[in-house]
Amino acid sequence: MAEKAKDIVVAGKQDLGKLGDVPDFLKSDFGKNTGMERVEQSDILLPRLSVCQALSPQKRKSHSAYIEGLLEGQLFNTVTQTVYGESIEIIPLFFFKNRIKFNPIDEGGGIDCQSQNGIDGGRLCHNCMSCQFSIWGNGANVNDGGANDPPKCTMYHNFMAFIPSEMVPIAITYKATGLKLSKQLLAQQRLSRLPMYSKIYLVTVVTMKSGDNEWYEKKLVPQRYVNQEMYQEMERNFNALREMNISVDITGESEDSSFNEGFNVSPSPEM
Repeated sequence: MAEKAKDIVVAGKQDLGKLGDVPDFLKSDFGKNTGMERVEQSDILLPRLSVCQALSPQKRKSHSAYIEGLLEGQLFNTVTQTVYGESIEIIPLFFFKNRIKFNPIDEGGGIDCQSQNGIDGGRLCHNCMSCQFSIWGNGANVNDGGANDPPKCTMYHNFMAFIPSEMVPIAITYKATGLKLSKQLLAQQRLSRLPMYSKIYLVTVVTMKSGDNEWYEKKLVPQRYVNQEMYQEMERNFNALREMNISVDITGESEDSSFNEGFNVSPSPEM
């Protein structure tokens, strides 16, 4: 029998702990999620908070991921296609890694290999750190024999988070030079010595540059502590979500080369 999906505690836009507009006759069944019994962990796709780049497929009317009105430098939800503008408040729950190797676009694209923990479990290797696709200098497409070619397998830093204004889960991901911002956030969090979900953060969009290349990245800045009610709500969601095998939406990742501009700067020990 398929494993039952863990309950994710999600409140409405009303005050936490209240059922809002749920009819009275349904309130006794609130939280049961009847009809989800056959949903497995692998069936759950987590939306990603992304920022629109110059070549993002969400900007192209001919693409299935097209979002009307989306502008460069704006944050958006890859699943609901909600546009948030240049900033939004979130509450991070926990951190996790993964790795993905995409097939070249001219060969049809799609995922060639994927590790859900960034350590092992991929199709092409047993250990990500020793895999030829995870290291620099694995190609032969430049004059130096490929010594400066970036890894073909991408390391992702992910933060499972909640948008408090909507009370919905979302992933915030970093890769390439964006990993520096992720590491800074992790360092701040470790120094706080408190659960990650004890604070509300503001996600803003910053401009990154390397030579003639310019792209956008997400920066998280702590704003304030959550109140007790919100803290308890996030703790319940943390306990429910941390046991899941999270699959983050990667719509457009293999098609948007501007996501990888930072890969051509310098080798990173995370790769």
